[in-house]
Amino acid sequence: MRTIYIVNINARNSYSIKVWKKLQKQLKSQVNDVYFTSSAEKVKGIVDSAVNQSPEQKLFVVGVGGDGTISGIINQCIGYENVTVGCFPAGSGNDFAKGYLWPVKVEQGAGVIRSVQQGQLKEKHHDTGCFVLNGLFRGHFVNSMGAGFDAKITDRAGRSSIKKWLNKLSLGKLIYAVLVLSEAFTYKPSVIEAVIDGEKKCFPRTWFMTVSNQQYYGGGMRISPSADSSDGVLDLTIVHGLSRFKLLVVFLSVFSGRHTLFKEVETYRVKDVVITSEMPVPVQADGDYIGVLEYGKVLNIEVQHHNWKTADLS
Repeated sequence: MRTIYIVNINARNSYSIKVWKKLQKQLKSQVNDVYFTSSAEKVKGIVDSAVNQSPEQKLFVVGVGGDGTISGIINQCIGYENVTVGCFPAGSGNDFAKGYLWPVKVEQGAGVIRSVQQGQLKEKHHDTGCFVLNGLFRGHFVNSMGAGFDAKITDRAGRSSIKKWLNKLSLGKLIYAVLVLSEAFTYKPSVIEAVIDGEKKCFPRTWFMTVSNQQYYGGGMRISPSADSSDGVLDLTIVHGLSRFKLLVVFLSVFSGRHTLFKEVETYRVKDVVITSEMPVPVQADGDYIGVLEYGKVLNIEVQHHNWKTADLS
């Protein structure tokens, strides 16, 4: 088995480089295939090159970075049965590690990587959500995809200078709490229509809609407590028809997964969903802001079953 490491040098204000150096020491073996990158476009080239060099050889691709880094790697590994994806979290939120049970401690992470290399751990196939935004932008998500209030927060967090400062203090997650308080009093909810497995529904005054492949998003919030990344369905959560104050209460309850008890929170298990909005709505995928769902256009999302794999750590 050939192992390559892809390190996102920008993750958490370059903290990922320090993490990589610690991980490298713990691996206790010579590491030759290491690629340092700062963009998803370069990840595609790295993976394609590695697969084309040895199309029959088993390949273990380990991402060192945040959720965006791992999502970018998996997007390029889909369809390659000889490729197994690994992760060592070095971002702000690290929801992938929580959902797929990859350890955050260096010693434990290095141990899991060695176990995969030595064939001591079974592999497990997982699903992805496949999306098309406005008929143009296509991709896959492994954690979640959201439209509305949560995507607006993602957009602002990604551009925030405060987040960079908080990251230096290992407090990067606090930016989301700050922005939730800010946006709760300025964001305008919209009427969203969704065709859920062929059935059309309308949701007035929608704050946000999230489609999840696993439980966690937003730095540890249990947005979909019953989500299973290998069950062949996605979990849809819709928050609508509540006041600004109650929105804050609901958001606080997401950390424990108890938000689903509110009558304004609806959940569905879906194979596919088509979303439209009466006004432009921001959209995020795996914690990265990807654009706006335009008026008159659609966001198509469908599950793709067992199209990538990682170590079975359950």
